[in-house]
Amino acid sequence: MKKKQAGYLKLIGLIFGAALFIHVLSQFVDDAALDHLKHNLSLWSIIALVIIINLVSFICFIVMINLYKWISRDFKSPKDDIDRDL
Repeated sequence: MKKKQAGYLKLIGLIFGAALFIHVLSQFVDDAALDHLKHNLSLWSIIALVIIINLVSFICFIVMINLYKWISRDFKSPKDDIDRDL
């Protein structure tokens, strides 16, 4: 298989996997539980939620950077690899 075809397959697989992940997560969200949770949050639980959201965002950023590097290797020409070695 050619490198560009492999890159496109990786990209399509990544998009499909992300869509499936978002769909599965959306099935677990209950509107009634969220409404109940909104009224019972304290200051410390809000701070903890902000910290958790920031950590998850950072981890997602690191994963996306690594996925970009993994997929972009298939789209680079061999000439680019030779120039980097110099």
